[in-house]
Amino acid sequence: MPDMRFRDLPSFADSNDVLFDFLKEETQNCLKGQAIIFNTFDELEQEVFDAIESLFSRA
Repeated sequence: MPDMRFRDLPSFADSNDVLFDFLKEETQNCLKGQAIIFNTFDELEQEVFDAIESLFSRA
């Protein structure tokens, strides 16, 4: 999602929250994996999928 900012997240997303820190670390860990499984309907989120796909090469 282009130009997404922290203030675009829901109001309950607090950057000082322990859960937020955990999710941030786990998101970074996804970059180390060989595959990521998304449980979603791709036609509703095609822009997001296209952005994620551009980050990874197909082997």
